[in-house]
Amino acid sequence: MTESGLKRAPKKERLDLQALVRMALRLAEEDPDNTKRRVRLLETILDGFAAQPEEKPLDHDEQRLARAWALAAQNLGAMRSLVDVAALINLRESAFRTLHRNVHGTSAGAYLRGLRMSQAESLLATTGLSMTEIARQVGYGHAETLNGAFRQSRGMTPGTFRRHAQPFA
Repeated sequence: MTESGLKRAPKKERLDLQALVRMALRLAEEDPDNTKRRVRLLETILDGFAAQPEEKPLDHDEQRLARAWALAAQNLGAMRSLVDVAALINLRESAFRTLHRNVHGTSAGAYLRGLRMSQAESLLATTGLSMTEIARQVGYGHAETLNGAFRQSRGMTPGTFRRHAQPFA
């Protein structure tokens, strides 16, 4: 709970901080007199920086998955599919998919796409790299593939995202 009595949203429900900052900037432009709403939004943004409670120790399967995803994130450009991620911990793709679903309750493919999109967002917002280079660094063979995946996932093209992210670069 924050000093103003607001509760922290569960981790799964928290909005991306960058999206919150964009909302705050838009609100400041559109409705500069709505101080109460702006203060609540800024408290929500600051809440995202609060210390996280200690997490329970990971079991063996969770540790293996965490290791695989950390290694994949470090070398995302070389991770063409889940076969490559699974190989990092010496598993077949099907066993890796099953392990991921059992531990996280979600699709390993969706997790990999999310990892790619997060990295692409970071590169778009903080670098001047071309779309082709960003696509290569996040594991897509072509800029067009990145463009389609980004549009489907984020609802906008990478170029549009880059323009919106300029104030944060």
